[in-house]
Amino acid sequence: MSSLTIFAALLLVTFVGSIPLFKMDRKRSPLTYFLFSGTGFLLLGVLISPNGLGLISTDVLSHLRPLIHFGLGWIGFLYGFQLEWRYLKRIPPGWFLSAGTLFFFPALMLTVMGWFLVIALTQFFHFSVSVAISFVVILAVLLSESCTAFVFWAMRRYRYAGRQYRMCCFVAAIDNFFPILVAAILPLLVSTGASGLNAFFSLGLQVGFGIISGYVVHYMVRKVEDPLEVSTILFGLVFALSGAAYLLRFSMLFVTMTAGITFTNFTRRHAWFQKRLTPVEKPLYLLFMIALPVYAFPIGWAPLVVALLLVLGKYWSKRVAIAFTRPWHYAPSRFTKQAAFLLLPMSGIGPAVLLEIHERFQTKWMAWATAVFVFALLIGEWTGTVGFFRTVGKKEKS
Repeated sequence: MSSLTIFAALLLVTFVGSIPLFKMDRKRSPLTYFLFSGTGFLLLGVLISPNGLGLISTDVLSHLRPLIHFGLGWIGFLYGFQLEWRYLKRIPPGWFLSAGTLFFFPALMLTVMGWFLVIALTQFFHFSVSVAISFVVILAVLLSESCTAFVFWAMRRYRYAGRQYRMCCFVAAIDNFFPILVAAILPLLVSTGASGLNAFFSLGLQVGFGIISGYVVHYMVRKVEDPLEVSTILFGLVFALSGAAYLLRFSMLFVTMTAGITFTNFTRRHAWFQKRLTPVEKPLYLLFMIALPVYAFPIGWAPLVVALLLVLGKYWSKRVAIAFTRPWHYAPSRFTKQAAFLLLPMSGIGPAVLLEIHERFQTKWMAWATAVFVFALLIGEWTGTVGFFRTVGKKEKS
């Protein structure tokens, strides 16, 4: 099958798949979430990957690299575009502290768990100390973040709009920042062996490059009113910015996120741009779900067991973190164990981060990290939906 044919097929599948098949609130079943989360597209990627039918390979994926680069840049830009200071300053400061607790405590616990699992399964993970640390850190960060789409799905399905659900939406939205930050620092440390000082110097260069680029984007579209012209300019600028970041060995996600933050805080037409930029987001996430399994990764009991234990560790660490925040004055008054299920599934930013690291270098530890993440993503979504469904059912019966 030619690269052009595969390119067209992937675009068709992702754009058609992003159209809702039916309303979310018709049936009260946890299975409806899987039609909208992208899990089916992840399984499709596994099916057509070298681990499955072998219909697509990394050689074919290399021809799709411009599309992937644009997708990474666009996702980073859109996420940064949401971080508008005029909105963030209205949020109580305690919410940021609570969000940090609900992310960093599970990340710390998963780092410790992952380290002991690597030691216990040394016959599978033949890693050096530095590589083992990178393997554990990237999984801990990716698995600790949560999925905003799942929280919105739960709120819409059960028509709950309490403070607990708003808090979970905020936590899930904020903690996507940290995987993008890891995508900017970790590849530099692993691939070049640079010191921590050089890594942070490179991070500073990426921040400066992103800020300048964000202002350039604002300057180019500040007086443009036609929606089609605005979209064309933004697509071109983000694509050029992603390509420049790739050539400079910068993180495409981080640089474009910084540009998005700069742009959204300069423009006065935030709502106008938001309405026109977000429709492209979901098809790109679905493309990442299909493309990630194309990078061959081991399928066996070892990554499955690691993923299962890490998801279990994430759930209980979220429960402990919720218990920590409950006595505080800014904690939601009804912050129950449902929040642990709401924050259990991982978002689409994880596949984007792994794809970007794959673009920088491909090693054995990245293949193992991808395998564990794919299993954890499937387990987390199933456990989160079923667990939340059961807790809501018990609440309604009582």
